Amino acid sequence: MQDARRLDLTIRIAMAVGFVAFIWLFVAAGPSYAITKSEQAIVDEKADEAVKEFEKKVPQAKELFKSAKGVLVMPALYKAGFLGAAQYGDGVLRVGGKSVDYYNFVALSFGFQAGAQKVGMIMVFNSDEALATFRRNPGFEVGADADVTLITIGEGASFDTTKAGQQIVAFTFAHRGAMAGVSLKGAKFTKLDKE
Repeated sequence: MQDARRLDLTIRIAMAVGFVAFIWLFVAAGPSYAITKSEQAIVDEKADEAVKEFEKKVPQAKELFKSAKGVLVMPALYKAGFLGAAQYGDGVLRVGGKSVDYYNFVALSFGFQAGAQKVGMIMVFNSDEALATFRRNPGFEVGADADVTLITIGEGASFDTTKAGQQIVAFTFAHRGAMAGVSLKGAKFTKLDKE
């Protein structure tokens, strides 16, 4: 039993290290920032599922969406790490309920962070100015271009509602079970060209 646990841990660590190495190479290689129509359809479908899941977890979700100037839906951010961590995912910006732009998300951090997880993120823009700032920066960087208030939705789905009124608010939630801390420090959203 002990050997099986060690093997399982070794495999998980190897996968996490491999994922972080892949993301580092992906970022260093300067990826193509384009998205095909079929890829857009997949992102839209997954975004619809993420919004439904968010609405189930958060009773105030529909009210948040109703008053928002825009909503960025990142259906799945994959995070893995060991001595550093990488987060990666694609998403869609919706204005007035319609998909207008597609984005890629990458965040890298350092420090011991063994493990892997998948989380969803909904970013709400509460003012026209905040939405315009995001859209005019094809490589929007959290902290450099604007501050983003991060709210982690746990099992109870409760949060400080005063934070939800900030200019840009990002809600992160686990697709299943508990979720470790997610950080947006140094995160970059890159607008994808539509093919």
